[in-house]
Amino acid sequence: MKILHISEHYGTLGGAERYLSEICADQAKRGWEPIVAASPSASPGEPGSVRVYPLEPSFGLRSARRARRSLERLLDVERPNVVHLHNIQYFLGPALLRVLRSHAPVIQTVHDTRVICPRWLSKIIPSATSPCPFPMGLHCFRHHCYPFHRTPASALGNLYKFVLVGWQLMLLRRLDRVLVPSAYIYQQLRLNGFSEHKLERMPLFLQADFVPPDRNATRRNIVFAGRIDEAKGIRQFLDCLARLSTTVWTAQVAGSGPFLTEAKAIAARLGLMERIEFLGQVPMDALAQVLGAARVVVMPSLMPESFGLTGLEALACGAPVVAFDSGGIAEWLEDGVTGFLVRWGDVSALAARVRQLLEDDALAERLGRQGRQHAARFDRERHMNRLCEIYAETTAARHYSATR
Repeated sequence: MKILHISEHYGTLGGAERYLSEICADQAKRGWEPIVAASPSASPGEPGSVRVYPLEPSFGLRSARRARRSLERLLDVERPNVVHLHNIQYFLGPALLRVLRSHAPVIQTVHDTRVICPRWLSKIIPSATSPCPFPMGLHCFRHHCYPFHRTPASALGNLYKFVLVGWQLMLLRRLDRVLVPSAYIYQQLRLNGFSEHKLERMPLFLQADFVPPDRNATRRNIVFAGRIDEAKGIRQFLDCLARLSTTVWTAQVAGSGPFLTEAKAIAARLGLMERIEFLGQVPMDALAQVLGAARVVVMPSLMPESFGLTGLEALACGAPVVAFDSGGIAEWLEDGVTGFLVRWGDVSALAARVRQLLEDDALAERLGRQGRQHAARFDRERHMNRLCEIYAETTAARHYSATR
């Protein structure tokens, strides 16, 4: 079977990209033929492994018209049995979904909330400073979510973005299957009119070559790992550290992003620079070492997470996690068992739980041990077997429809 995967990025940028690399490797081992179409900046496949085709961003109407010919050429040359979409928001235009569906069954894994929210800080209501419980629609204008762009744009440009996101959401409801990593994303898609029989929950898993390092439980090191962005809660993380000034600790920030320069400036203003190390983007093996050396990993994400793969990786390394109760994090983080969930946006509670783990060696060791055991339940083989069954089911259904 030949599977065409389409995603804006391909490589080891984040959880969605790591997931895509992992399932491609597994499919190749099974004797199938995975192919990837991604932005021209994507990491090329190694010789003899996954073929990576460059695909220009084409989310708007004019760019989609330009991209249609090259996409059709790719489909005609490769003739995939299934198309599997990943992070395509603001990358693959709604008009091109029709082209894909005319050639093969199309499924999508929803990796984040951008598919159901036009605002750059996805699923956060500015007027209430809380996660948004509403479907996409008029509520996007009623609660001061407008303007939708991260950078200034005209009223027409904002409306254009809203229409494109809504159009794509409408077309996604018509796909052959939509896979979701958490109950949170499942509920959000149901809220936005997705049919129950087309949705399937498939929690993420650890990479096959992810090797948890030996623990150094005596260190009092606090780790933030992820994109350095306001939506990921880097401001709240630094605020949390400032509230621990009387406690002995060091901290590491692993990742890069648009807010990195400002984050360093905030850390300097708070007098944290002598105790915090900004590591930048780190490769997977190095990330495992960073997580393994953490007394506690903090995930203060404001944007509801679809799953939060980095947190599961932290548990596998024996590091308890303290996180805001945001989106799908509760899928793998059991409060008081593998770490602590605190109320969304409550930095005081976040700092109190981090302090508790810094000061109580026995508690940190117990939660870390239980976290390792819990992470092992997220089975890669079971996930991949079910994914292969879904490919077979959708191709069989398409063949049956064509022969009727």
